[in-house]
Amino acid sequence: MSKLRTTRPLYTSWRPDVKSAEGTVLWPPIFNSSYLEFETSPIQYSDIFSWSRAENSSYTDNTYTTLCTAGVSCGGWPDLSGNSKDWSQTTEANKPTFRTSGPSGKGYLEFDGGGDYMSTPLLSANDPLTVVLYLRQRAVKSWSNYFSASNTSVNYHFRVGEYSGQTYGFPDPVDTDVAVTPYNTWRVLSFVINGSNSKLYINGSLVWTGTVADQAGATQFFLAVNGGVTGNIDLAESIIYSKAISQTEVTGIQKYFQSYYNL
Repeated sequence: MSKLRTTRPLYTSWRPDVKSAEGTVLWPPIFNSSYLEFETSPIQYSDIFSWSRAENSSYTDNTYTTLCTAGVSCGGWPDLSGNSKDWSQTTEANKPTFRTSGPSGKGYLEFDGGGDYMSTPLLSANDPLTVVLYLRQRAVKSWSNYFSASNTSVNYHFRVGEYSGQTYGFPDPVDTDVAVTPYNTWRVLSFVINGSNSKLYINGSLVWTGTVADQAGATQFFLAVNGGVTGNIDLAESIIYSKAISQTEVTGIQKYFQSYYNL
């Protein structure tokens, strides 16, 4: 976040939703009475690995030629950071469905809990990692997986999600004792995986600290699956950093969500 910022970061991605400083503004600036604050995108912070947003950037397959419309299965979720770490699913029966009734009428991907999931390439093993997901869980499920690092969609090295009403995570699992409820509520979950200094933030507030193993041995990241069990979640955005983000960065990312989704 910068005071009196007049330019935006220069994007190099070919994605149609990503523009240069002279291009389309994707969200309004936030005005503070004491000075001007222009909230920029999640890529303003260093070491971003990937950033995917459902609104205007969900495709029927990984050729990225046809945008998804309401009720259509989506197999390609491009990386807007320019790093080409796209989420994809080539099996039709396992593709999430695009919906248009998200916060402020914006789009999201619906993972049905019955087999839908996506995958993307992995960071190097042993790196710190931050996973930011803007999602809602629709109802209680004995296991509802949000994100995992695995060598297949069946075997996992760490995972985050819900188990019988609690947000769990990391490796098998470390129970954070943080309630998932109320269900059907959109929340920004930020999981910082950083050894003994790992953290969970909900809507920008720190709710848990503890120890988490790294992704050593994993070969892919997955959305909405691990151990062959899928999550019944709606997902509007996924952001991954190859570092442990700071409290300041957590706050800045939260302001981006507040601005873009009118929270």
